[in-house]
Amino acid sequence: MNLIKIDYKALFFSIIGALILLGFAFYNGYPIVYSDTSTYIDSGFSLQPPADRPITYGIFIRIMSLNGTSLWSVVFFQSLIISFLILLTIKDFTQFKKPNVYFLFVVAFLSTLTVIPFISGQIITDIFLAIGILCILHLTLNTKLKKFNSILLFIIFFIANAMHMSHLMIHFLLLICILSIKRIFLKDTVTLKFINIWVLFVLTFLGIFLMGSSLAKSKHVFFMGRMAENGILKEFLNDNCESNRYKLCECIDSIPTNTTDFLWDKNSPLNTKYDKWGDTQAEFGEIIRLTIFKPKYLAHHIFEAIKNTFKQLLVFNAGDGTGSFVEETLLYERIQKYFKFESIEYSISKQNRGLLTSENLKSVNARYCLVIIFCVLIILLVSCSTKLKNQIKGNKAFFIYMLLIAIFINSLINASLVLVTDRFGAKLIWLVPFILLLVVSEIDFMIRQNLDFQKNHELGS
Repeated sequence: MNLIKIDYKALFFSIIGALILLGFAFYNGYPIVYSDTSTYIDSGFSLQPPADRPITYGIFIRIMSLNGTSLWSVVFFQSLIISFLILLTIKDFTQFKKPNVYFLFVVAFLSTLTVIPFISGQIITDIFLAIGILCILHLTLNTKLKKFNSILLFIIFFIANAMHMSHLMIHFLLLICILSIKRIFLKDTVTLKFINIWVLFVLTFLGIFLMGSSLAKSKHVFFMGRMAENGILKEFLNDNCESNRYKLCECIDSIPTNTTDFLWDKNSPLNTKYDKWGDTQAEFGEIIRLTIFKPKYLAHHIFEAIKNTFKQLLVFNAGDGTGSFVEETLLYERIQKYFKFESIEYSISKQNRGLLTSENLKSVNARYCLVIIFCVLIILLVSCSTKLKNQIKGNKAFFIYMLLIAIFINSLINASLVLVTDRFGAKLIWLVPFILLLVVSEIDFMIRQNLDFQKNHELGS
């Protein structure tokens, strides 16, 4: 019975945090949508796996919307999960006397000055990357984690991992980094839960089976789009079309120079030369293998991966792809079909009146950017403090370092394999201010320690 004991106080504060995180959706008048939202909704209700993504989030939408009752409950539940993980981090990795009060301050700060409410209030998988990462760090580093919370986090991680193909690779690399850094640099200063790590590895690989068909159909297509934008595809075709008659050779001069056009433009060779994505597997797979195993192209791949990773670290604006989706769009038709009682509310949202584009959010994004710059500078400044470094050590310090590494891994995977875009950067950039707030908690603790020492000293004298 002790195993299923629920902390109702933590649940209450998590719900309050979730409602705060939904501030941007409340401002919009409806959950924020994206072009991919249409595919996710349809896959959940038709139960047909999409060609380019797993069905997991579609099923999540269907269940959490209570079979089409409302999309509000979907964004509420995903916000509740991230809210709970933030609360758990503050309770177990800070030393505040009133962690619940500080939690409300943290969530209010993040919701006002970072992009997180835009992500948590959006019908898309992006918030689940941070959810999966925080689950990994708690399950491997949190020595205070209770049994019920451990089981709950394993379940949440399994779902978050299976939400998107990139999550598999990012989670896998993060687990490798945790093991490697511990073994090489932190042999005696960090305590890891190795059993939990192996369970996480197993759950990560199980995600491959859940999204097997979408991985097989699309992984080579996305990477080929990345090669088209990097110029590697055209370079390869110029070198090899005389000896190998690939279909792409017939349109070498009309290959789009950016990933988005290569994947989705109806005039792209991908959509004019092949009936479906599955038909590209043999040819695209061969071209990708040849470019990876030949030093000339491999060097180009590596250079572009490094360059694009650092470009991705610098772009994280809200409003990427959040134009209006009204009449004559597939998303509008599917909202009317599956959420017909919300179609009016959806139509009159600020987003569908064209008010949530990057252009309209310039001042908001400028504020986000200034906050990130300020937080990075402060983190760099306080990292020079020997006293603070002595205070933040062991699992707590490792937790913070791994959050920073997770941000880098996210940029590496998405920029190297898909494209550089604000949406991919926005997924995790809010973790930078969150890290600073964790550091601030230690400064507060140091101040209280000094005050207590002075008080005791005065009483003693």
